[in-house]
Amino acid sequence: MTGILWAVLLEPLSVQPLYPEGSPHHITLQYGVEREHWENVIGLPMTAGVLELCHNDRIQAIRVALPTWVQCQNPNPHITVSWVTGAQPVEANVMLNGPHHSEALNIPVHTIIEWLEWGDPPKRICSKCKVAALGKNNKSGVCSRCQRNSQPNSKYR
Repeated sequence: MTGILWAVLLEPLSVQPLYPEGSPHHITLQYGVEREHWENVIGLPMTAGVLELCHNDRIQAIRVALPTWVQCQNPNPHITVSWVTGAQPVEANVMLNGPHHSEALNIPVHTIIEWLEWGDPPKRICSKCKVAALGKNNKSGVCSRCQRNSQPNSKYR
């Protein structure tokens, strides 16, 4: 099963978007990889540190620092925040490697590591947040982020 390993935000970002497009919701960790190699981290909580808020004239992203136990293919781990109409979220990688404006930030971002299988777009979304895609094995109809947030003693509430 090939897909994307990503860290999905457990709470909304407190960053004002600069551009009209976008819905910040994840940090891409691995892209185009087999699920079986990542079973040991799927479902684990992870806290990333926000280093800076960056933008150019097309895209806005937050550069993050990941814990040492997290493997990331991307040399500039980030959360894409917003972009102009016609731009693509993947342009954040190019922006972070080139000239851009930045402002230092120092806030934690709580996430949970999840898997998204490649293929047809997910047909089901979370019944609570109406954003997160549900895997085909999810029988509850609620994403793991919303499940954790509804637990009375969750540290991510």
